[in-house]
Amino acid sequence: MNDTLHETTAPGALLAGSTQSAPRPVRYYLFEDLRGLGIPFHIIHLSRLEKAGEFPKRYRLASNTTSAWRVDEIEAWLASRTVAIPKPRIGGRQKAVDAKAKRKRA
Repeated sequence: MNDTLHETTAPGALLAGSTQSAPRPVRYYLFEDLRGLGIPFHIIHLSRLEKAGEFPKRYRLASNTTSAWRVDEIEAWLASRTVAIPKPRIGGRQKAVDAKAKRKRA
């Protein structure tokens, strides 16, 4: 995967009097990181997909201009889009050529 992951602590991860040992950091991908994952979409198209509920929602980080997507949500989305690629027919083209050759000979 990509080495440029951005981590932060989930909101509300540390509660007063909590017995948790350490909060689990939430990792994020920036827009630039998505292309390295094989997501070639433009930011405007991603916005359309988000509004249609077909892509994970982005989160605002630190400032109003920095947006990112949670790593776990992006990986789940990628896994849901993975489709088995059918195996190519071996010799399929050769059979068509042979059929044409037989018609010419006859």
